[in-house]
Amino acid sequence: MRLLFSLPGGAEWIIISVVLLIITGIFYLITLQATFDAISPENREMPSGNVWLLLIPLFGLYWHFVIVHKLAESIKAEAITKSVLTPY
Repeated sequence: MRLLFSLPGGAEWIIISVVLLIITGIFYLITLQATFDAISPENREMPSGNVWLLLIPLFGLYWHFVIVHKLAESIKAEAITKSVLTPY
């Protein structure tokens, strides 16, 4: 770690990387929420606003698995409703 800070511009790169990581994460959450919003309310397995619970430390690790499962089930239900997919 000392080597990283001794390099020219070392601390600035860390700050830039963290800011880019946060911005990317926010866009990911916005995309997840928009995907849930695109699904009709009767086919949604959870409210779209619940994706923001991913920001809670440690709980977000568990919640990500829940969101992926609920989103997959919601998309499947929407596809069946729109006759894109036949139920199996």
